[in-house]
Amino acid sequence: MAKDAHRSCSGESTIVRAQQEIQQALASYAANDFDTAEMHFLKACEIAPEYPQAHYNLGYFLYDQEAREASIIALKRARELQQPYPQATYMIACNYLELDQLEAAERWFKQAAEEAPDDPNIHLNRGIILARQGRLKEAIVCFGACSQHENRDRAAFHEALCLQELGQWDEALALFRHLIMRDPAWRPMIIKSMSKGATGRLTLSVNQLRKWLMPTGRSYSRSASRK
Repeated sequence: MAKDAHRSCSGESTIVRAQQEIQQALASYAANDFDTAEMHFLKACEIAPEYPQAHYNLGYFLYDQEAREASIIALKRARELQQPYPQATYMIACNYLELDQLEAAERWFKQAAEEAPDDPNIHLNRGIILARQGRLKEAIVCFGACSQHENRDRAAFHEALCLQELGQWDEALALFRHLIMRDPAWRPMIIKSMSKGATGRLTLSVNQLRKWLMPTGRSYSRSASRK
């Protein structure tokens, strides 16, 4: 028992030292001293190789430094040491997205959604990937999970683009109008997106689109627009 207690105390001391290295790394990062920050992040992993947060922080730092492959290795190590670890899973997906490896990114975002089903950021990013893959109906489900989140307007914009591609013009238009009523700054982006269209089906002029996007005076209702 005494040996076990000593081993436990030693482990706690190791984690405290690793946490101190992480704090020094973050301070160096805030001062834009990235080389010193990386040194401290690596030192934290060396001091406490079984401490998942050390590997996660290193992986996040490497992601920020655009060292994609190295970041993935560190984040996967964090997941090996802690399950579930949705933040690490999410960052792995983000790395694959930056590498334009959409299938791998979608797979990891899906895993992240299973680990953290109430995180709308995960659903938003997965939806964007699914839309890029042409899996529009699946993407719409993901965007719908963001309806109560601060990113709901961004999700609604991407959902409207999916509806546009599916030929569901009335529903797409309802979402676009709703966005413009909430924030007129959306108008130029919406007009650009609608005038081009990923499949080139929409050929209205910019003036026609401006008139088309004028609010109808009706209150927006997602359920009503889909009857």
